[in-house]
Amino acid sequence: MTATSATPRLSDMPDFLNVDEAATVLRICGNSVREGIRRGNIPSVRVGVGRGRLLVPRLALERLIASALPPDGGTDR
Repeated sequence: MTATSATPRLSDMPDFLNVDEAATVLRICGNSVREGIRRGNIPSVRVGVGRGRLLVPRLALERLIASALPPDGGTDR
């Protein structure tokens, strides 16, 4: 038997997500998150010295997801 892990609820995640956590929420790969950040499509902050560490604010991610939904909040299927 194999265990499957459900995607965590965004509201249960920390205030700032690392690239891998944001990728899990968006169901895309980490490189796609980094590319979205580079293009300015995914908000982020860099913390630390040098290259630092990229973090995605949870509230910004919630807004990004909400803006992608149809106005009625449903799916467009």
